[in-house]
Amino acid sequence: MGKPLFGTLIALLYKGRPILGIIDQPVLCERWIVINGRRTTLNGEKVATRNCAKPAQAYLYTTSPHLFSGDVEEAFARVRNKLVQEDNKLLRDRFKDLQVQHQKMQEQNKKI
Repeated sequence: MGKPLFGTLIALLYKGRPILGIIDQPVLCERWIVINGRRTTLNGEKVATRNCAKPAQAYLYTTSPHLFSGDVEEAFARVRNKLVQEDNKLLRDRFKDLQVQHQKMQEQNKKI
């Protein structure tokens, strides 16, 4: 038996530009609605994204990257790889900070 997640996705375009988008997921009791020029809503409540100064602070979600092909697949890979690079840099910097802290603690322990 699969996961009980399913939904309906609706998009309305006018001259190739998005005007309206709806994601309805009945099992999760979620309905996302976006209308061009208005704030997105989740179940009637206005929602917004948080500020994100660096790619390493961002989240990237997809059902499956295997759904993409051609130019879209390449674009997704570029974004994913940028986030991974930023995340790895953040981890390396944090690891260096921990190493410095560890060395300071060892020096302090030698003095005791």
